[in-house]
Amino acid sequence: MIGTIISWWFFVYSYGIYQEEYLNTISELQNDKEGLENKIKVLQDDYNVLNKKNQQQLSIQDITISIQNADQYKLREYSKQEIIADLKEDLSSLIAKDIKSVSKTQFLIKKTIENKIYNIDNKKYKLELKVLVIDTTLVVDVELLFSK
Repeated sequence: MIGTIISWWFFVYSYGIYQEEYLNTISELQNDKEGLENKIKVLQDDYNVLNKKNQQQLSIQDITISIQNADQYKLREYSKQEIIADLKEDLSSLIAKDIKSVSKTQFLIKKTIENKIYNIDNKKYKLELKVLVIDTTLVVDVELLFSK
């Protein structure tokens, strides 16, 4: 009988210690959870603010150039690609610039395109800007003209 009482008290004591440790673990996990939820909320707010700023300041990521009337002058594909590559090289400094600042320099872009003379098959050509679309992709449509 005394052995039963001692074992019963031992059981109650060890079960109480186990429950206390279990409650402490649950409490710590709840505190960690609340801290992480607060951190997530702060990060989401920061993400939303940065996203709005980025939408306001998008940047040029690519340049697309097309020559509208290359067939009229019977240019070979190689010559056409050479002009496009040269023009892309001239405009490559615009990549990674924000759209707002690029749109402020439209006149300078137009002059950069139109003032250059290209020597192809002993003939001199220059470009005339027809379409300039400033977005994340800079779209440039030009026409080829004989230079004087």
